[in-house]
Amino acid sequence: MESNEQRNLLDLSLSLKKENIVEDLRKGSLFYIFLSFDLVNSTELKEKFPTDWHLTIQRFYQLTNKEISSKIEDIKVWKYYGDEIIFYYKPKTIESIIALFELASSALKSIIDALHKFNETQRKLISVKSVIWSASVAESDNQTYDTLTPKENLRNIQVSLNSFYDKPLLDFIGSDIDLGFRIAKFSMREKIVVSAELMFFLLKVNFEAKLKKSEFLSKFRIIGYEKLKGIWLGRHYPIIWYYENWDNIKNTFYYDDKKEFPLVENIVNQNTKNIDELENIFEQVERSFIYDEFNDAFEYNKSFIDSERYLSLSMNAKLAEVHCVALVFNKEGNRLLIAKRKSTKKRFPDIWEFGCSQLEKNKSLIQSIEYGYKEDFGINIKVINRLPFSEYEILSENEGCIPGFIYLAKLIDENADIRPNCEKHQEVKWISESDIEELDEMLFVPEAKSNMKKGFDLIKKHSGQL
Repeated sequence: MESNEQRNLLDLSLSLKKENIVEDLRKGSLFYIFLSFDLVNSTELKEKFPTDWHLTIQRFYQLTNKEISSKIEDIKVWKYYGDEIIFYYKPKTIESIIALFELASSALKSIIDALHKFNETQRKLISVKSVIWSASVAESDNQTYDTLTPKENLRNIQVSLNSFYDKPLLDFIGSDIDLGFRIAKFSMREKIVVSAELMFFLLKVNFEAKLKKSEFLSKFRIIGYEKLKGIWLGRHYPIIWYYENWDNIKNTFYYDDKKEFPLVENIVNQNTKNIDELENIFEQVERSFIYDEFNDAFEYNKSFIDSERYLSLSMNAKLAEVHCVALVFNKEGNRLLIAKRKSTKKRFPDIWEFGCSQLEKNKSLIQSIEYGYKEDFGINIKVINRLPFSEYEILSENEGCIPGFIYLAKLIDENADIRPNCEKHQEVKWISESDIEELDEMLFVPEAKSNMKKGFDLIKKHSGQL
């Protein structure tokens, strides 16, 4: 009988929108929000408490990790950076972004209070500040910096460092990533500085309730403008703070804060700007494209969340049999690999197909495909879509309904010697798009010609972005 896991996996596949699969091929960038918490006066802490400063920093890490991880679902630690801890988050709704700010503000206060209770003698010395910024990031499955797959937008990329470490580890690099570290110096104790790009996106994006949007945006103010190294070609950058109660913010400053932090004077003198100013600013610096870029990535997040759940099911479900198929194209994308099944095969003897692997234990569908095609044909391939572009079912008397999922892939080494497994296939060859109409459907697995046409259409849309 068909297992519940099989049905869940198949139902999820069938529910994924085909337009999302095309977008997966065409864009491939995700919308990330980065959240940083930094210990204030850590250098002074080390000088004044030379024997136990490390206990405070250790406690800071523990408190911050616990507070954020318990309050914000699916947020992950990116790195520990000196006396700073940085998280990354892929929001799927506007509501989750609003909640992120509210929870980050609440966590900031809780962390500071807990640190002061941990060591009362350090109360007057240490505090915590925060930075929130965003970027659209092109993901890469490659494990080294020198083999990155080019994307349409290379301003920011995510790199897997799995080959260098014992556990999964990601790094993010790019100009928008650097921005967060540039604006960090304009935050201060108990405050959150926010990137202008993220605020520009939130200013223009649709909220379900206009009243809620107005209330949320009122918590942000432009407190001044500063030049940042390598940012905006030397133009002055808007420094934005998030604060829950601007009417009370004056009471949070020390008497000499204006000397140490000149932008405080703008706040004290009520010389701040509404974030509505950003629309004009971004037009003047010719960066209005940021909204479309972020919005596209944000929309892509939604399909990617489905993809992650889909892959999670495929990795964890204990399935009797799940088929994983790749339409393997050459590097130019103008030829497709097909293989003729052995005459001794129980299913589809002497029939042409695209190759087929099975879901491996502890491997995702994509990993299973790349592993399976190496085993069956002796070739290294790269699956280029996170979601299948087609699916099928095989009815089996013994195992019920066997689900199958079809992906696109490209041959990594054009000069590879294709060596089919003699137990599975008797012949392989390449065909072009013009060959499809002449093929005898009776000699191919069901829906083969239809899937070939879809595959060539999708690979053409993907052309030049690999």
